[in-house]
Amino acid sequence: MEDLAAVVIGILLAQLALGLSSLTFSAIYFFKAKFKITSLILTVLLFAETVWAFTISQPLGWFSAVPLALSAFFRFVPSKRQR
Repeated sequence: MEDLAAVVIGILLAQLALGLSSLTFSAIYFFKAKFKITSLILTVLLFAETVWAFTISQPLGWFSAVPLALSAFFRFVPSKRQR
């Protein structure tokens, strides 16, 4: 049972790390116009991970869908400098 708990904690920590890194690089791209390709790749990876998580369990998918929505907002909504 402890092994299963360790696996679940590992999955949640991996989701958190990917979500935070994607959100960080997308925010840097939004405010400073740097890391364009990096933020795009991380957002796509987070999308793929979110789809995978939703196929397993809906609550597991929502855990990574929130950072995906915020990351997509920062990545794809143009800032005033980019208009």
